[in-house]
Amino acid sequence: MPARYRDTPAAADAASRVAALSFQISAGSRSARMCWRLGSLSVVVDVVVPANATAEVRLPGLDPFEVGSGAHRFESQYPRFREAAGSLSVRSTLADLVDRPAAVAAIREELAGFSAGYADGFFARTAWTDGCRLTDVLFGVPPHVRARLDERLSAL
Repeated sequence: MPARYRDTPAAADAASRVAALSFQISAGSRSARMCWRLGSLSVVVDVVVPANATAEVRLPGLDPFEVGSGAHRFESQYPRFREAAGSLSVRSTLADLVDRPAAVAAIREELAGFSAGYADGFFARTAWTDGCRLTDVLFGVPPHVRARLDERLSAL
């Protein structure tokens, strides 16, 4: 079975406190490397995945995706540069959203429209913390539902 490396969401969130970071992990004779740095309006991530392995990549504002062996470079606009002060979106932190009852109601309505069971589970399991963005916890929610939710939040 191929090896699998997984970055944690904390690495992307750390960009708000650190300008650059790199690290290397080793598993036997194989090693993987990852580094990221803040560009002027983006975060740049370089990943080296060893042979016969995959890595899960998490970039701000995007769903996680997997890459195979080799050297990869990714760039993503950092969410803090995309949002005007006070605006809400699916990229807003859960802590910012929970302080706005209208935002919580919009999230509940849109998720219930997608699936009542999903909405119930979402509200039962979600910790409304500052280090996590709404888009990071919308597992299995289709793009059209995310887009509708984003429109609702930005209208508040």
